[in-house]
Amino acid sequence: MARVRFNFGDVTRRWMREWRQVNGEIMQIEVLLNTPARADLTVEEMRTLQVGIADATGRLDGLEAQRDKLLAEVLVEVPREWLAASAPEKLDWSDPASLDWVLFDKYEQLMWAMVDARADSKN
Repeated sequence: MARVRFNFGDVTRRWMREWRQVNGEIMQIEVLLNTPARADLTVEEMRTLQVGIADATGRLDGLEAQRDKLLAEVLVEVPREWLAASAPEKLDWSDPASLDWVLFDKYEQLMWAMVDARADSKN
């Protein structure tokens, strides 16, 4: 069975710091976006909240692009069955745009596989 492969041979302290920072910010924004609003908000508070949600969503998009760039620096191979049926036969996994072909439900597994592989590479 094919599996995700990574290469951590050139991972630097800078990469690890950026990875932690980006993922920490993503988690904070996701918590914010998934927290239900109070039921008693005024119209003005609701407008402010909507602007904040739009800003947070834009920030999240940028952070996810940063995370994809960092992931592409260590990603070597993704199983074909994790990709959309229409994905090209050959993908350059060092190109963050290749991650767009990963199926939505497999992307989180890809993140966990990277965490596990990184832990294994330290041993």
